[in-house]
Amino acid sequence: MMGKNRTFTAYQLKWIAIITMTVDHFGVIVLLPFAQTETISTLYLISRLIGRIAFPLFGFMIAEGMYRTKQPLKYLGRLGFMAVLIGVAMWFLEQMNIQTLSGNIFIDLSMAASSMYFFKHKKLPYRILALLPITYVLITSLLNPFPNYISADYGFYGLLMMLLFYISYQNLPGFILKLNSFYSQSMDVMLEQKRYQSASVIFIIMHILWYIISVVLNEGLNLSGIFPNYLNRFIGAQTYAMFAAYFIYHYKGEKGNTPKWFQGFSYLYYPLHFIVLFAVYYFINL
Repeated sequence: MMGKNRTFTAYQLKWIAIITMTVDHFGVIVLLPFAQTETISTLYLISRLIGRIAFPLFGFMIAEGMYRTKQPLKYLGRLGFMAVLIGVAMWFLEQMNIQTLSGNIFIDLSMAASSMYFFKHKKLPYRILALLPITYVLITSLLNPFPNYISADYGFYGLLMMLLFYISYQNLPGFILKLNSFYSQSMDVMLEQKRYQSASVIFIIMHILWYIISVVLNEGLNLSGIFPNYLNRFIGAQTYAMFAAYFIYHYKGEKGNTPKWFQGFSYLYYPLHFIVLFAVYYFINL
């Protein structure tokens, strides 16, 4: 449906994330080495801006998955397996002096999901354990000696974004509704409708504040150091990630007609699409 009634299913969001990720990596792997001309340089920039939509959608679906899954440990196991698989592949490629990614994206996803798992428990000891994956991401993101294959790609930025997704649509809509003196059980329908709207708004606010802080640090205080430099890494093009809020806002919690093969495909696609893109690059470069 179009217009005001436009909605997206989880299946559709995952495809949008996959396609925009592929466009982004096509720019990095295939276009960037040939970006000496204005045309290729412009295409490269466009591909990177389109690609900013991918990670927020992947991160949002991790929050959604951990919120709804009845088998959280199995969910975490799949993410952890992929983190190890990608990490080993990155290490192997580096031994062959082949440049790899700046970080292991499945470290981001598995650490955020682990923190959500512990945070979901009501008992305080479990919630304290949620600090362990958060601490790991912070250490590997801010300290250079850690190899990229065991480090989070988006670091604290990605972790914060995913945790805000999880917390905002898990707790915020219900808190707002219960402040209403006319609250009743019948308003629970409104809760489901507001859940993803609140997540999209919090997502936009995060990026606006992140951008303001970077401007203050760069132009106002002119600070240097680990944290200011880390902030600068995700300013600029990453601001365009805010456009992902449109898709999250119009998501209503429906799974969609997801074929059985898609789950395995969505995990395997990440390493396989790199193989294809590198093959395209080497073919063009012959």
